[in-house]
Amino acid sequence: MTTPQARRPRLVIYTVLTGSKEPLGDPLAELERARDDTDLDIGFVCFTDNRALRSPVWEFRYLDDTPLPPEKLSRRPKALPHEYLPDWEYSLYVDNIVRFKRMPRAADLQCASPYAFRTFRHTTRSNPRQEAEAIVQLGYESVDRLSAQLDFYATRMPLSDITPLSTCTVILRQHMHPVLVKFGVIWWEQILNFCKRDQMSFDFAIHCAQAQIDYLPGLKHDNDLIQNSANIQPNRVHANFDAVRYAWMHRQDPAARANPRQHYLDHGRFEGRSYNARLELFEYLCYQVGSSLGAQVAPRRQVAATLNDWLTPWRGKPGRLLLVSIAGAEPAAFEAEERARAEAALCAFLPGCVGTRIELRAEQLAGGELAFRPDDGGFDLIVVLGASGRLLKPLLSLVAGAFKPQGQMLVLASESAPLADVAALESAIALKTGSPCRARVQGSRHDSLDAGLPNSLLGFEWGP
Repeated sequence: MTTPQARRPRLVIYTVLTGSKEPLGDPLAELERARDDTDLDIGFVCFTDNRALRSPVWEFRYLDDTPLPPEKLSRRPKALPHEYLPDWEYSLYVDNIVRFKRMPRAADLQCASPYAFRTFRHTTRSNPRQEAEAIVQLGYESVDRLSAQLDFYATRMPLSDITPLSTCTVILRQHMHPVLVKFGVIWWEQILNFCKRDQMSFDFAIHCAQAQIDYLPGLKHDNDLIQNSANIQPNRVHANFDAVRYAWMHRQDPAARANPRQHYLDHGRFEGRSYNARLELFEYLCYQVGSSLGAQVAPRRQVAATLNDWLTPWRGKPGRLLLVSIAGAEPAAFEAEERARAEAALCAFLPGCVGTRIELRAEQLAGGELAFRPDDGGFDLIVVLGASGRLLKPLLSLVAGAFKPQGQMLVLASESAPLADVAALESAIALKTGSPCRARVQGSRHDSLDAGLPNSLLGFEWGP
């Protein structure tokens, strides 16, 4: 009599590819063992909005009727496999770039908890704040969206409690279990409401659902299940791609305007130039240290983007910095703590600069009798926090002795500066240094004021 063969657990391996991002991957292209070397009943499903895709591996299921932008649409089946794959007991989500070393086996499904829920622990980061900083440095998401997400999470639990951090390249789930259904719904709501980078919300959703995760052995780049595939590849449109800028730069081509990402894959990536989004690093540093120079922390002066551009040439360069901090009494004056936090943001953005800090009251500066003459030479960069617009002339008297033949001075004023005074200071700096001086003028904002502060962010650059 023949003994009935035990039913093998059913696992669906699935991926999602939406929009014009990259070619469809083959997860079996670098398989080190035979495809049938598994004790699972395995299927392969690719969710996509592209009906032109063809593959000997994937069964295609189409997402034509879901009105979401591609970067959000791709996360929906990833977060909610119970809606898309109800006929399967287990699912293994994989990014499109994943290549298996070996096929999954029943042993991979074994967990200490009542359900299978597994992924890799993050290699280098351990909490959402570190993840947000990495996202900003890569230009993958805006600071306002990230800061809103972090602020919301901080109202629910200490951010340090959301640890360790998981990586979402592969996710193994017994996805019909009620706890994991709840987890998926919470995760999808976070992705929909906040940052599209799903690792920002994955572990928060785990905490909210009170789910238990059992990490896979090894790390994403060093394990026995998948190959080490780099996220940055030449045939991909990366998450920091600026589609608006690309379409503008190629505005004479209707195909580029209609689908910038596809046009970039077909043509633009061979041009040898960058189409990355502008980094908002200084904006994020202002948020991180609680500085009002950005747009996140009151009184929200909203000058971080401009300062990011003006200071970027100094980032990473060695140089000497003079930081002048002025306490005033006008309505938009920089308070002591505000000045300290602004200084912290500036120093974090300029790690190569070393220098000197001076603190004065506005009335001391107004007398025009103070002059700074450093014993060890001048300063490459001078930053003045809090000088009112009417104090530009005595400000020159204070810092003129610190000028080098080539340098830059930034004035973050607490009152509007008359343009005639800005022009006079520009001419005086040129006369003092013997070099052409170029002035830049911009406004700022303040939460105590109904209108903006014109001519309150001033930049002076002199030299060849």
